[in-house]
Amino acid sequence: SGNKIILPDGSSIILHGKAKLVYPKKFSSSSRNVTLVGEAFFDISENPDKPFVITAKGAKIKVLGTSFNVVAKESKVEVMVETGKVMFSEIKNPEKSLILTKGDFAVLSESILSKQVMNDDNYMSWKTQKMIFKEMTLKDVAKVIERTYQVEIKFESEDIAVRRINTAFDNDPLNRVLDNICLSISLVYEKKGNQITFKKAI
Repeated sequence: SGNKIILPDGSSIILHGKAKLVYPKKFSSSSRNVTLVGEAFFDISENPDKPFVITAKGAKIKVLGTSFNVVAKESKVEVMVETGKVMFSEIKNPEKSLILTKGDFAVLSESILSKQVMNDDNYMSWKTQKMIFKEMTLKDVAKVIERTYQVEIKFESEDIAVRRINTAFDNDPLNRVLDNICLSISLVYEKKGNQITFKKAI
């Protein structure tokens, strides 16, 4: 899930984790400009006369009315479009831009803008609370759980991390997810605050 912000124009934005959105109390007459740091899901109210423009690191994302996910972290910016149409460009080279539509995923990294194939079933799990694990190592499963539930996961030993998991979850509370995984590969877990450690069951 995450923190939800409703903008003056009725657009709604869900921030993931420690993401930050900078926006004016009132949008100008010609455009709607915001700045994002981190990851967020945007559901933008349609207004063809007033484009919605997001600045994220070195990228510019321009929309007329659509819903999509943006990640602006480390040295790259990712955009995944759920509905509508988005224009994705680098601020330094605005003439190089990509038009993205439903299902498109694109990345700007080191001045290279490219459309890519999204083959991560769990990319949007932080928003949908749905996770699918097909023959995934516990190490990779842990990354998805960390992203979805904002926790930190450790392993008592390296051989635990390579065990494989086959299961799926849909809006399950964290403890149910952890119990289910531990049961399937004979582990136990210890939780302290938002830190979880997987251990061998004795």
